[in-house]
Amino acid sequence: MQVVEKTGGLGMPLSDEALADSKRKLMELNRKDAERKRTAELKNNLEGYIYSTREKVCAFLIESDLSKYLVSETYFPVFLIGNFAVF
Repeated sequence: MQVVEKTGGLGMPLSDEALADSKRKLMELNRKDAERKRTAELKNNLEGYIYSTREKVCAFLIESDLSKYLVSETYFPVFLIGNFAVF
């Protein structure tokens, strides 16, 4: 009597082609994850820069003689300079 072991389904080893395809897909997913992370980091840095710049501009306008143009003293002061509103 001869015993033959056959594995099928989930326990079956991947062929070389299937393994290479899986590695390629994994690399692509890792690349997309890194791209998403970098995009989120860049957006966060930009938002920080915008808030920092806005605070500096508002502080300058409040401290200078331009405070007479102050329209609103809400969380972010609004200045009316000519036809432009500076937030």
